[in-house]
Amino acid sequence: MRLTKPLIAWSLYDWASSPVPTLHATFIFSVFFTTAVMPEGGTAAWAWMTSATAFALAIAAPVFGRIADTTGASKKLLGLATAIGAIATASLWFIEPDVSFATAALMLSALSIFAMEVSFVFYNAMLPAVARPEGYGRASGLAWGLGYAGAI
Repeated sequence: MRLTKPLIAWSLYDWASSPVPTLHATFIFSVFFTTAVMPEGGTAAWAWMTSATAFALAIAAPVFGRIADTTGASKKLLGLATAIGAIATASLWFIEPDVSFATAALMLSALSIFAMEVSFVFYNAMLPAVARPEGYGRASGLAWGLGYAGAI
């Protein structure tokens, strides 16, 4: 496997986007939501939101995958999904530690999670453009390793 500019750029997307789910859904914002925004029932509300978002992803991902594979617009769709996810995630800055912000926090979080996960459908569809079939495993491993480092 040759480290080409397209492969490096593709791999760095994983590195750059991996902190979003790590900090948002796992360690920072989810804790802020369940302890400060909605201390009463926040854990259940967060769990229902993530479950509903995961269900929506399970339905939508194959559709988006088909679109990515048939239109050749993976890069544009990756950019669009990333922009939506970034805006939704950045908007969480305005959530205050008050239960009146709970609905907005849940909706923005759901949109962030959905968009960032959908971005990986388009990201994964780009693998044939950055590596040969015999190098898919190594290219994926490189990107995964960089993503893991980015999340840390």
